Amino acid sequence: TAGDPAQRRLLEQRIREQFGDVVRRQLQLDDQQFRRLRETNREFEGRRRELVQRERAARGTIRDELARGDATDDARVSQQMQELLKLQRERLTLAEQEDAKLGEFLSPAQRAKYFGLQEQLRRRVEEMRRRAMAGEPAPTPPEPDAP
Repeated sequence: TAGDPAQRRLLEQRIREQFGDVVRRQLQLDDQQFRRLRETNREFEGRRRELVQRERAARGTIRDELARGDATDDARVSQQMQELLKLQRERLTLAEQEDAKLGEFLSPAQRAKYFGLQEQLRRRVEEMRRRAMAGEPAPTPPEPDAP
């Protein structure tokens, strides 16, 4: 089932492997570049995931407060809005750090293609998540298109 953590981990691993194959092929990476790309991904993924979780929590708090109607705690909403802005700045800093690290072993064109492929993957995963939450069947994600 979609809620089964073991199934989810397997699906995530399969998607990562397929994505890695697409990236390696479309960016024409040699073995050393591909190894460094995987290492860089591991280095930044935890931080990126933490930012997403914090952003989701802040948005959830705002949504809950707004649902209270006249009882909305404006100070709490304001605090969470400030948190969202802070998280956006942190996300930008993280992206700049990641781009600098990738620049050590990828050309500017390879980095641009890579970020395009990542964005396509994010959109597709988000669509799969939306479908799963709506109870719709989630199709197997197709390979990303060339950016």
